[in-house]
Amino acid sequence: MSQVGDEILICAYTGVAALLVGGTTLHRTFALPIGASFVDLADSTKIGELKEKLEKAQWLFIDERPMMGLRLFGMMAKRMHQAVDGPDTPFRNLHICMFGDNGQLPPVGDVPLYSNSESMNECLVAGRAAYATFDACVPLTQNVRAAADPIHKDAMARLHDAETTLQDWQLFKTRSLHSANANMTPEEKRAFLDDALYLFSNNADANAHNEAKLAMLGQPIAHFKAISTGRDATIRDHPWKGGGMYKDLFLGKNARVMLRRNMWISKGLVNGSLGRVIAIVFDRDQGDAGTGGLPVGVICDFDKYTGPWFISDQPRSVFVPVVTAVYDENDEPYTRKQVPLIPAWAITIHNSQGMTIGSTSKIAQRCVIDIGNREIGSGMSYVAFSRAMTTKDYAVRFPIFTLQRITRIKTHEQFKSRVRADVRLSRIAAATRARFSALLPPSSYTPLPFTSD
Repeated sequence: MSQVGDEILICAYTGVAALLVGGTTLHRTFALPIGASFVDLADSTKIGELKEKLEKAQWLFIDERPMMGLRLFGMMAKRMHQAVDGPDTPFRNLHICMFGDNGQLPPVGDVPLYSNSESMNECLVAGRAAYATFDACVPLTQNVRAAADPIHKDAMARLHDAETTLQDWQLFKTRSLHSANANMTPEEKRAFLDDALYLFSNNADANAHNEAKLAMLGQPIAHFKAISTGRDATIRDHPWKGGGMYKDLFLGKNARVMLRRNMWISKGLVNGSLGRVIAIVFDRDQGDAGTGGLPVGVICDFDKYTGPWFISDQPRSVFVPVVTAVYDENDEPYTRKQVPLIPAWAITIHNSQGMTIGSTSKIAQRCVIDIGNREIGSGMSYVAFSRAMTTKDYAVRFPIFTLQRITRIKTHEQFKSRVRADVRLSRIAAATRARFSALLPPSSYTPLPFTSD
């Protein structure tokens, strides 16, 4: 957790975003379960630590608001009430300032804060009540990430609102990787084919790309079979939904990987960190090493790791041990024991949310995008293309999508719900501006420059 003094907490939904803003995750700050049902804390020591932390805080700043759902927000409010005495309001005396764009992807496994869900789930009810208390809004209208490329920035603004024009679509066509009309040199095409991060709309396509890249390594491939428990075999043995870890994981030396657990946020080891495999460690006499048995762990170097090296002469080296995830599905407990890594030459667009991709990025300098033939979650296409800082930082996987694929996003009910939420926020913003007109910055105000770190 990042604190500017004890009075200010800085948080984000994901570890990647928490690292970028110098904070910690909401789950860690509020001692919330990951994938499991909410229950009050029973450990008096943990309650005391949470009470001390939250009682001192006066302000909570939250990044990635769209990734928060009503259930999570309700859990935060309930945890606040358990730990801190005060007024009968969702967050007692804590002032909350949240940042985010409703045009981003909605939360996974939850419902958006702006949802009209009538569910009577206890946490959802608490979340609705908490979100309804927000009565001030300040629009931030500059796309600073794309500021260096005005054409790209304007195209992203229209894509955000499903107003993509024929000219915009023709621009996307010039980035089609295998098109004879692509606006790329042979060298640029080769760079995208060799080392770009691929963004897919679904897990199946991302997994297929990763399997193909794994086979091209020219290295022995080890198979790790997870140990899973739970009543329903369909849930227990799901290929990739077991606490974010794979049922069957295949890795080899130099494989590109993503970490699926927050290990050391302040040093850059967060859920979403990218790296590569250096070595795999098995027990000396392990009979099933590489053929299904779990290893002791995997040694990786992570791109943004800043802590001590596990191997003295190997920069950014980290030992990643086997872990056990505990999670709930349909109010029943499940566990999965596995190495918390997944292959990451390709990832889903959902997993890319919060990333910046471009020449100065420490995550990836270029990406290849495949948005599929339908929008899986409102905002998916916008999130994919807006990761890039400029038009030259992305390519589109062939065949190119149709213009209608983008414009029909406006017909989706989730998009319409988002637009209604934006209209509501605009009304609140107008009232906020009138209420605090004396505090508006001077017209000469210049924002700080953007960095991708």
